[in-house]
This record gives sequence, structure tokens and C-alpha cells, in this order.
Amino acid sequence: MEVPHSIGNVRHPMMQLALARCFASQQVIAVLVDPLAGNTRVHRFYERFGFQFVESRRFGSDDCLVYRVNRSDWHHENVIALL
Repeated sequence: MEVPHSIGNVRHPMMQLALARCFASQQVIAVLVDPLAGNTRVHRFYERFGFQFVESRRFGSDDCLVYRVNRSDWHHENVIALL
């Protein structure tokens, strides 16, 4: 499904804020996501935020790719501009 352009423009700020919220807790050392293996657009989206491929996994009947971004690899410079 194609995301309308006006909605697509909010994906970047929303991801920055979501990661900022996750990493606000000093106990959080990494964030994992597991998009469907065939969703190459979202793979590139996560990679732009510093997520690195970890492994392929099967969740039920879904083939997924697991990505991880560590606190030390997260680029949070743009979050302050969003707040």
C-alpha cells in the first residue's frame, strides 16, 4: 500500500520522536524492529536511522528481518529541532 505524500512527510519526525522516547530511559541500550522481509522500502527507512540488519527470522507464517539500533549508534541531533 502506498502512503499518501502528506502522511509520508511525518514518518521521519515520528521515528525520531519514537527513538527519543525509547532512549530517554537509560536502561534502554537498543531498539529492535522486525519488518516483513519483502518490505524493502521500510528496510531502507530503518537503515537511514542507523538500524543494522541482525538476522532473518520467521514469526508465525511471516518471514521477517530483524534490525537493531544501539544507543551509541543513534543520531539524535535532529530531535531537539522537532520538540
